[in-house]
Amino acid sequence: MTGEFHPGWVNGIDATAARLATGLLAAPDGSASATPLSSLAGIRPTPGFPGQVAVVAGSNPVAVSVNPFQAVIPDLTPGGGGAFLATLGSAQQLPLAAADGQQNRVDRVVAEIDPSAPNGFVVHVVTGQPANPPLPPAVKNPSYLELAQVRVPPTGGGTPTVTDRRTLTSALGGVLPVFKPEQRPVAPYQGMYVHRLDTNNLELFDGATWRTAVNTIDTGWKPLTLRPGWFFPSDQTDLQPPQVRRIGDTTHLRGMVWTSNAVPPNHPDPPVAIGEMAVDCKPPHARVWSAPASASGSIQVSVTNFTLHLQSFQSGGLKAGEWISVETSWINT
Repeated sequence: MTGEFHPGWVNGIDATAARLATGLLAAPDGSASATPLSSLAGIRPTPGFPGQVAVVAGSNPVAVSVNPFQAVIPDLTPGGGGAFLATLGSAQQLPLAAADGQQNRVDRVVAEIDPSAPNGFVVHVVTGQPANPPLPPAVKNPSYLELAQVRVPPTGGGTPTVTDRRTLTSALGGVLPVFKPEQRPVAPYQGMYVHRLDTNNLELFDGATWRTAVNTIDTGWKPLTLRPGWFFPSDQTDLQPPQVRRIGDTTHLRGMVWTSNAVPPNHPDPPVAIGEMAVDCKPPHARVWSAPASASGSIQVSVTNFTLHLQSFQSGGLKAGEWISVETSWINT
């Protein structure tokens, strides 16, 4: 496509120019082959699981259902341009072809722009070929959106299973929801935001990489698993047991540990393992800090991976029956 096109909705506008005009309101395409005129294909996110495909329980012959949806589907035919805005206004049931007698098959459920269809748009099943292993069938028309793949076992092999293949789209400048990190655009624009539905985090593309914009992780307080000889006595009510919690990009460690093991004086190496913390709270690098003991002097406490260690540099060592404070925080970057 070259040259100037009619702007939106003036006399003489044709179908291609109309699609280009409406498509500029959608987020730009972020694929490796994207052009400045491409729109981001996908389902418009709405309540009600739009475009979701499921096997209809008890159906005979076996059928799948497709939830209503609206979608952006690019015109990828030779010489085409702009984006189609397509609508499936009500749920549909699509029958599957009969299962093979011996081998598995993979079908695809697609939303396809088809000028030969009564409405120029059709949602249907593209039936695959039985094989070992089976492969998804090709779709001859490039202007389509894949909704799901359905694995059809051989006769007597059980119920078909559905793999969700939907992608979502957003308005220009909007936050793009993605089901998993692989669905983030590979060629995003600087300043693009995605909402990771798998982590519930908001991410920003800063021009070089995706980074967390708002991290909503909160693990809650989790107890440390203490090694033999290290305790928090159950009859203690005025002290805090050793616990760890990650909130966003920061991890907090709190509480006191009591030991029944004496640590020799000036015992810096190897460090004594106190216990383990939850894996999702471990720091990206080793952390070391000084912690007071009830006796004079100080000790050092460190976290390597998710193990809490103690190192004593005081001349008197650490006596059995002493308390150790493990109060600290760190940034998980």
